[in-house]
Amino acid sequence: MRALVTSCAAALALGAAGSAGASVVMEDGSGRVEVIAKGQSRGLGILPGEPLGAGTLALGPEAHAIFKTSDGATLELSAATRAQMNSGQATQVELAAGTVTAAVGAHPVRVQAAGGLLATASGGKFEVALASDGSVKVVSQQGPVELRLGDSKSELGSGKSIELAKGEPLPALTQAPAAPVAAAKLPEPEKVAMVDPAPVAKQPKPVAEQPVPVGPPTLNVKWPASAVALSYTLRGKVSPGATVSVNNVAAEVRKSGSFTAKIELPEGESIVEVKAVGPDGQELAQKHAVTAAEPPMEAPAPAKPAAPVEAQADDDAPPAKPAKVAKPAAPKPAGNAAKPQVTQEAAGWE
Repeated sequence: MRALVTSCAAALALGAAGSAGASVVMEDGSGRVEVIAKGQSRGLGILPGEPLGAGTLALGPEAHAIFKTSDGATLELSAATRAQMNSGQATQVELAAGTVTAAVGAHPVRVQAAGGLLATASGGKFEVALASDGSVKVVSQQGPVELRLGDSKSELGSGKSIELAKGEPLPALTQAPAAPVAAAKLPEPEKVAMVDPAPVAKQPKPVAEQPVPVGPPTLNVKWPASAVALSYTLRGKVSPGATVSVNNVAAEVRKSGSFTAKIELPEGESIVEVKAVGPDGQELAQKHAVTAAEPPMEAPAPAKPAAPVEAQADDDAPPAKPAKVAKPAAPKPAGNAAKPQVTQEAAGWE
């Protein structure tokens, strides 16, 4: 929908002047984005994919737009931005209010803020923001940025930023080499007896200060895949220089970044939180449900029966004699038994 630019909206004026064939196309955007021709108070909406002609590009209070030039430069405009841009051998933006982020293409990009500060980059990416009070902030996200203000000239290093109040002069950010000073001719020293100097202890070489990592730390936790004991040691690895806590208890972190933490867990399922804090204070946390249980009691193994002991025959022993069998004793007559009587008749006597 094409609409008017309200008084609270910011605007960016774009001129298509420059070398023949140079063009600027809206690549993406959201909110109210309009183009107001010179001398007009009403604007026409512009959609992604449409080229820009001469006129003022106006963004609503919540608008956002990205433009692409024919030489490959990318200009990202936020809400409350007012400027004038010429796209030719060099893309030039005259910023009156708001913020412009430029990614340099084949040709340099120049952004001049109201008040006279000119920022130029031949490569990389930088941002220029002009506040309502007239203060200007320049941030070099990648690569150096040349700054000019009147007759003053300076250079902003990659990853650096500068903020100037309205009317404030440009400070010298880079020091020019000092002119050589002619050495004064000194009188000839008197000759003295040479003495072997005392040995000088070697000074240790200064250790280069390591830059502090920027951004949240990396965190890899070896979570258990099954139930664990109530007393469990959790292991993992974090980016060097970061600290680790498990359930708000500090863990032991080695120089390599590996860490261990012994935790006491209640029986059943509970949530374990591991938090890593980088050197710059940024945090990264992971939460995981861990189930803990008492280990089962092992039943005692049944006793094995003793193996029977077999008597081993002795090959050298003599053969055993057969046992004697007692003969049955003849029955004895009774002591009181009467002896038989012999009569004459039985003997054949007359």
